[in-house]
Amino acid sequence: MNNRLNAGYGFETLHLKKSPFHKDFSSKRILDKNNKKKILIASHCFLDAPHAHGIEGDLFNDFYEWLIFLGKISKKTDYIWYIKPHPSQLNGSIKILENFLSKNKHFKFLNPSVSNFQLIKEGIDCVLTVNGSVGWEFAFFKIPVIYASTNNPTINYDFNLHPKNLNQFEKMILNFDKLKLNFDKSKIKEFYFMRNIFTNSDWMIEDIPKVMKSIGGYPNLANYEFYEYWMKNFDDKKFKKISSILKNHLRSKNNYIGNYSFIRKDKKNT
Repeated sequence: MNNRLNAGYGFETLHLKKSPFHKDFSSKRILDKNNKKKILIASHCFLDAPHAHGIEGDLFNDFYEWLIFLGKISKKTDYIWYIKPHPSQLNGSIKILENFLSKNKHFKFLNPSVSNFQLIKEGIDCVLTVNGSVGWEFAFFKIPVIYASTNNPTINYDFNLHPKNLNQFEKMILNFDKLKLNFDKSKIKEFYFMRNIFTNSDWMIEDIPKVMKSIGGYPNLANYEFYEYWMKNFDDKKFKKISSILKNHLRSKNNYIGNYSFIRKDKKNT
């Protein structure tokens, strides 16, 4: 987590070209300097698997409908609304956002390269997301985050807000400063460990950061470079190891294959 929040990369951000917590601050102030409450919409890529976690528990059919709803709610407030696109966008997603902003000119666009650290330092008051990692990231700095789905990574923790319906969602946005949250850092650390370390499967690729560097980055996971790497590094010994892990998993009652190297070390310690 220290690495993740100090301009580095965590297990879950290998696909990003630049950490959203970099310390290359803009020379100009990003947020308006006044006493109005400042809301950050951590926008998602509209074309990237809006139903990756399933649809049960989602308050909206997709990321765009979520944004439309926020546009309507924003007109009931005296907040200053900022919107920052996801730093890793597919072609076409920015055009969708531009179309939305053309109809909602009171929303202030932030470049995706803007540092989250700078936004925190300048006084962002609340963050909105559907199911993003900003939940634990901003909670670590005691900033409330409101999800738009109960099918999100931090649902079993109380350091974020999890409305169950649209009515609750609207009330939370309008009264976020009156709601109590438990910003217990030990629980945030526990979440990070369970989400990104214990369940980070390494049974097929043991050192993902090393592989990423070797093939030239995350985009090449679906390109020739990865297949070339795999063919050069796959042998009978690796095949037997993977087969053994799979057979043991199928005999177990576990729903997923967890961090094999961590489990192996843990067994040695016990």
